[in-house]
Amino acid sequence: MGAAPRRARAAVLPRHQQVPRGHRQPDARPALPRLGRLKRIDESSRHGPLRWVHADLHRGNLLFTDGELTGVIDWGCAAAGDPAGDLMTAWLFLDERGRAQFRRELTEFDDATWVRARGWALELSVLALARRGDSNSFVAGIARHTLAQLLAG
Repeated sequence: MGAAPRRARAAVLPRHQQVPRGHRQPDARPALPRLGRLKRIDESSRHGPLRWVHADLHRGNLLFTDGELTGVIDWGCAAAGDPAGDLMTAWLFLDERGRAQFRRELTEFDDATWVRARGWALELSVLALARRGDSNSFVAGIARHTLAQLLAG
């Protein structure tokens, strides 16, 4: 049986998942060796009790007044979970300098937790770009910032 006609294949996917004609994502292959340095999310390295986590700490959910964090909104993902889910904001929101300070302040978390946080940040940013691409410039901006920070170190 031959391949389905192009028009029929496109009809199977919801419109928001269809790739516009002539649209191509940038080639990620040159970045793969650098991304290979990132360790995968490894739940077996998690020990200790679950904690309450927000699990969606990005710049759209953080409120600031005069440069000071004054609030966090959108608690729809809050649950008891791995604290790495909240630590991934170190890559979603901060630059290298801010991330170093953030980590210095949060001494209660071990290296394995920070590795998982980095893995969660990678997964979230790749999925955001794969699912939404440029259709949501706000989410795409967060994802691109995250990937740039992951590649920086």
